[in-house]
Amino acid sequence: MLKWCPEPFTSDRGPERTAAGGRPEFVSGLALDGMGRAQGQEDRPVFESDPRLARATSLWNQLDETDKDSLMDSARSFLQEEFEARENQLRENQKRELAQVRGELEVRLENWSREFSSGLARERHEMAVEAAGLAVALARKIIRDTVDADPDFVVRTLETALFKAQDSHPLTAVLHPDDAEYLAQKPELLSRLRIEKIVPDRRMEKGGCRVRAGVQEWDASLTRQVDTLAAIVEETLAAGEVALVPGPGDNDDPGLE
Repeated sequence: MLKWCPEPFTSDRGPERTAAGGRPEFVSGLALDGMGRAQGQEDRPVFESDPRLARATSLWNQLDETDKDSLMDSARSFLQEEFEARENQLRENQKRELAQVRGELEVRLENWSREFSSGLARERHEMAVEAAGLAVALARKIIRDTVDADPDFVVRTLETALFKAQDSHPLTAVLHPDDAEYLAQKPELLSRLRIEKIVPDRRMEKGGCRVRAGVQEWDASLTRQVDTLAAIVEETLAAGEVALVPGPGDNDDPGLE
């Protein structure tokens, strides 16, 4: 058997390991110098035979081969059990650490997902509000351009307003001067619309009107109509009735519904 010997042997452990002529002696297959170190391996440890185990009176040499094999098997079994116990303990520790790290990552992922979803919904809501404002502004411009190009626009406005004004009183229409002049040239149209009086008013936008029947009045001005549309859109957005976040499987932007 071999014994670990990090330091050179002293004189009480046997004769010097230097042969005659100062040459290093070969012990256990290693060439040793005068300091008990292997040549070319000055800083590495050296294994040497323990002289006490080599004695004939040592306990190991007094055992027969069966006892020696039994002791070696017991040592192997002990080392195997110790190795398996340590390996199992390491595996359990790794499982606990992995479960802890996984739990922390799941919590972080859940928080990040919640913050991301909340931020995405907030940004989509802001985009929807801005898009609604842009749509209202475009509607105003389109209506004004249509009014300038179509003199009968005021007729459709009156028809819409008079549909709600189911009253037996004589009707009075307050119009922009240009629209009043245009309708004054169409007595048959005024008769069909049951309008008995036209009042020009420069404060009224072209294409819009106000209809009076007795003490009642219906405001069908363009500004009023567009403002009403904008208010409806704002209320719808505030109530969350617009789908701001796409549902499962929906890859397209929802826009305004």
